[in-house]
Amino acid sequence: MDKEQIAEILSEIGILLELKGENPFKTRAYANAARALEALSEPLQKIIAEERLGEIKGIGEALQKKITELATTGKLAYYDELKASVPAGFFELLQIPGVGPKKIKALHDKLGVKSVAELEAACKAGKVAGLDGFGEKTQAKILEGINFRRTYATRHLLVDALAVAEPILESLRRHPDVIRCSTAGSLRRFREIIGDIDLLASSKKPAEVIASFVSEPGVASVSAQGDTKATVILAGGIQADLRVVSDAEFPFALAYFTGNKEHNIIMRQRAIDRGPATRNCLSGAKPRRKSLKNLTSLMFRPKCARTMANSPPRKRALSRASSSGPICAAPSTTIPTGATAATPWRRLPPT
Repeated sequence: MDKEQIAEILSEIGILLELKGENPFKTRAYANAARALEALSEPLQKIIAEERLGEIKGIGEALQKKITELATTGKLAYYDELKASVPAGFFELLQIPGVGPKKIKALHDKLGVKSVAELEAACKAGKVAGLDGFGEKTQAKILEGINFRRTYATRHLLVDALAVAEPILESLRRHPDVIRCSTAGSLRRFREIIGDIDLLASSKKPAEVIASFVSEPGVASVSAQGDTKATVILAGGIQADLRVVSDAEFPFALAYFTGNKEHNIIMRQRAIDRGPATRNCLSGAKPRRKSLKNLTSLMFRPKCARTMANSPPRKRALSRASSSGPICAAPSTTIPTGATAATPWRRLPPT
């Protein structure tokens, strides 16, 4: 069993413990251990063989034994027993937007809810609204989430996502407070199947951009709204997330939110190797000249530059002399016209 599979099981153990009402520190310990394994830059099997698992922050003796058991046998008796002690319907309840482990435990303890069907019946009977910490609004949101899960699939074709994302992106481009905007995530990576639409924008007035985004004509409902981030459900059933950052942070945020989890782990490790300046850039700190130079070389190194770096000095000189065009030029991010959903776009300053 590899580190990703083990991390997934540790995360699930944390959720199962939360469903059972265990100590929050204990549940967080499993979530932290899962993140620590995902961030490893060397093979887990090598670390276990060299007995260095205890050197990883957040992994104590008990977790070491469980991780070793999973890595060597592919099974964990503790996990199997814990999973068997929780009603199977709880896992379906977790798929409903807005329903987390704490809410599921409260619903089970006070109303005996064990499945989606029982939760729906309790909501329609008005029983959920009477519980402490719920209310009429939460009850309505739960019913809405159940209907959404029943109506729409969780995965969508790229062509459908692009068709939905383009009008929203075009509206962001027209917004007077938006400096730059682009798609991100699996949509920008042009995956054939995507889970949701990720959008990124830069602005000096993020709250105004967020307010405009949640009021778009194609928005069916608003799941969450803050000053710099919002999540909505579009009319076609696709979830869309918009994050607004400063213009200085935009290039680095775009690189981070476009990459998948594995890519970002490797990028972070390379940034750590290059020192605090580059690492701070990736974490969103205000970039300096040196860190910008380091991060630029980290993110983009043209193939012809790599080839010339490995060539003898004379060959490099001849190659530069015979070059007839900007072969190594980085792609421009300033596209006043003709920008597409997968292309970063920047507003030109007034002339």
